[in-house]
Amino acid sequence: MAILMYAVLSEPVTLETVRADEAMACAVIQECWRWECPLTWVLRRCTADTELCGARMREGDLVCANLASANRDENRWADADRFGIHRKPLPHLAMGTGPHICLGRHLAALEAREILAGLLQATAPVGPPRPALDTDGIGGRGFRSPRRLALRW
Repeated sequence: MAILMYAVLSEPVTLETVRADEAMACAVIQECWRWECPLTWVLRRCTADTELCGARMREGDLVCANLASANRDENRWADADRFGIHRKPLPHLAMGTGPHICLGRHLAALEAREILAGLLQATAPVGPPRPALDTDGIGGRGFRSPRRLALRW
């Protein structure tokens, strides 16, 4: 949720886009998850002897899948390191897939929509001045998030 707040408050045009077209909220949330997925890697067991990109793996080997890297694959997404809400929506691995899909993904999406609605209300074009984002940026390895994220009016 902090990454969503960071992403939309770092780019004021994002909030204005959602304000103009509420249907864009879903695209913002999905792009946020693709751009900085909540969990950057997962461990799995190799189920059969195989070779992948020249690396040999045996059945039972522990394999680390880097979801953050997969979600920024330049072969799949143009300018993949950029947060871009207008890109063509493609499936990503931010919430897992198949039997390993996140059971809480729908609740997370609902919470994200509520946070986005609150940010739209707090940054209304009329009324108090816009808040300034005070943050140390996104950090972390296993779980990525700003350590500090404050809004100052």
